[in-house]
Order: sequence, then C-alpha cells, then structure tokens
Amino acid sequence: MPNRLLPILLALNLIVTCVLVGAVWMLSRRVDDLARKSDYHVSFPSYLEVYLRQKPISEEYAAMAATSPKPVVSVSCAALSPDGRWLAIGTPEKLILWDMAKSIVSRQFHMGVAQAAFLDNETLATITFGQSTVYLWNTTIGRYSLKVGDGGASTGQSFMAIAPHPSGTLFALASRNERGIHIELYSKSSYRPLATLVAESAHTSSILPEIRSLAFAGDGSAVFALFGTRLRMFRVENNLHALREDNPRFLPLLPLSLVSAFAIAPDGKHIVWGDEAGRVRVSVIGVQYPLQPSTSPVYPLQPQETAHNATVRQIALSKDGKRMVSASEDGIVVVWDTATMRPIHRWSAHPLEVTAVLFTPDGKRLITADAEGRVKIWNVRTGKKVRDIPVD
Repeated sequence: MPNRLLPILLALNLIVTCVLVGAVWMLSRRVDDLARKSDYHVSFPSYLEVYLRQKPISEEYAAMAATSPKPVVSVSCAALSPDGRWLAIGTPEKLILWDMAKSIVSRQFHMGVAQAAFLDNETLATITFGQSTVYLWNTTIGRYSLKVGDGGASTGQSFMAIAPHPSGTLFALASRNERGIHIELYSKSSYRPLATLVAESAHTSSILPEIRSLAFAGDGSAVFALFGTRLRMFRVENNLHALREDNPRFLPLLPLSLVSAFAIAPDGKHIVWGDEAGRVRVSVIGVQYPLQPSTSPVYPLQPQETAHNATVRQIALSKDGKRMVSASEDGIVVVWDTATMRPIHRWSAHPLEVTAVLFTPDGKRLITADAEGRVKIWNVRTGKKVRDIPVD
C-alpha cells in the first residue's frame, strides 16, 4: 500500500511546489509593479520569502519635515500707485498686485521683477530679472500692454533702474551696455526715448558701477542716480552736469561715508541719504529754486545723526514731507520727524534686511518688506503693525 501511495504523494508534492513557485512569481511581479508606482523597497532573500517594506520615516525626520522652512521668496521691490489703491510687490519669481482697499491679492504674474514704479494709477512699469526688458502693465485689464527694449539682444543693453517724472508725462530709465551707462528720458504718451544722458562712458571708466536707484528732483529739472556708493545729479535740460564726489560744493560725500540709500523731499530742495555707517543725513541743495547745480552749494543738516547700527538700505518720505523712514540691513526701521530730524519710533520690524519702505499717500500707513518675503503694514502714528501681506 505505501508503495502505491508514493507516486501519488510525489505528484501532489510536485503540484504544490509548482503552485507555490507560481504564486511567488506572481506576487513578485505584483510587488515590482507596486515598487515602480510608489516609494517601496522589495527584497527576496530566497524564492520562498518575500519582504515588502515601506520606506521607513523616523519620528525625527517627520518632525524636521513638518517644521522645515518654506522656500525663501525674497521681496526685491515694492511700489504704490499715486492714489494708494494698488501695491505692487516684486520677487525674483513673480509680480503680485495687492488691492489696498479690499486687502486681497488682485492678480499674480509669474515673471521675476527687479524694480517697479507706477507711472500713473493704472500703469505699472517693471524691470525684469535677466530679460533686460521693461514691461508696462495695465492694472485695469490685468496684463502688460507694452514692452520697452528688445531684451538687450541688439546692443547688450541691461536696464537697472526706473523713475517717474513729477509731471507724469515722462519717466527715466537707467541702463548699461558695452558703451557705458545711460539715463534715457521716455515720453509716457509714445513710450519712445526723447533724450539720453551719458552718465558714464566705457571709454573713460574701466569699471562701470551699477545704478542702484534713480529719482527726479521735485520740479523735474534734475535726476539723481546712486552709482554704487556715489550719488550724482544730472541736469535734465542740458544733459551735461553731474555731481561728483570730489567737488565739495555739492553733496557732502565724505571719504568714510559711502551712500547706500537716498530720497528726494517733496519740496525738491532737500536730499535725505543714508550711509554704510548707519547715519542718516539731510542736505539742502543751495538757496535758489529751481535747482542750479552749477552754482548751488549743499549744506548738511544733522550730519552726525545716527539711528542704525548697520548699513541704511532704504529711505522714503511721506507725501507732505513731514515724516521720513529709514531702514537698515539688520531689520531696524526708524520713523523721523523731518522738522526736528529726531526719531519718533524705532523698532525691529524684520529679522533681516529691509528691501522696501513706502508711505501711503495719506502718510498714515507704512509698508515694509524684507529679503525673506515678509511684507507688513504699520501705523505711522503708533508704530504698531496693522497686518501682514501674504507673498507665498
């Protein structure tokens, strides 16, 4: 009897073995499919063992993932429309249009912005990163309506700064190419260049500095440009005159005082500027009006006033000229009374460099931004924060 059962048992054993091997093979195929579709690791120590292990996540790793910072979105610039309705926030990745009346993000455009300025309540001009093109945006229709420049394809031109003219009919653009640095005046009606100021020639200067900011005098008769750490002034009428560091009749740029930020007062007679030593100064351009830079000396006011322990990066004045704000690379913001040139409020507004400061047209609110994407609105009278503006 045992001899008769032996072939049957062997056959059953073979069948069971084949079934098991087939099942293992099918399971391995299924595991391979899962591994390709998900984050799984599969191991086969022998043909009878299958280990399916999900990638382990430690408690420490999970905690780090939960608390890891978001990608840094640096605010490169900010601009307010003349009526205070729109706030433009520029970052290297996008342009945000914030509705100040409704406190909402009205529109976002995925285009990096280095500098921005409103030419009027509906037209925003932006300088892009890397494209060397100025885009003119219509805030009503929510898209750009015109481009100035060809991206530098023909001349290697690269735009650096923009400033609207007080009359509202012109704007200035600072650019650099292989021939030098130029400041061009554009018509706001035709968007064509009307005049070119040769600010620095490549033939006379081996190193061409970057124009960090640009601003018109109150009456529009002169344009000021910050060349690295040197502040210069050019007459708009004759396109010839420039303020130079070695001329003591003009801006008191001391050897140890490198200009890092400036603003023109609404009256057009005063320049407020900060330096790398943390000092904030006010200079009067002569006693004649309008500006006559060839004959008008500059007198410093409160020359030793220091309110910052780090380089002053931003300066702005209220529309009525009664208040001034300065901000430094360590995040300190100071609001000043321009009548006495004494600080009213001083506080740590940001944990690192402040990249933009703006007064609202009524002078009651202050907008600040920093290098990690924080944008805040403050009450000028109390120095208290009103709200945060989301950027990410």
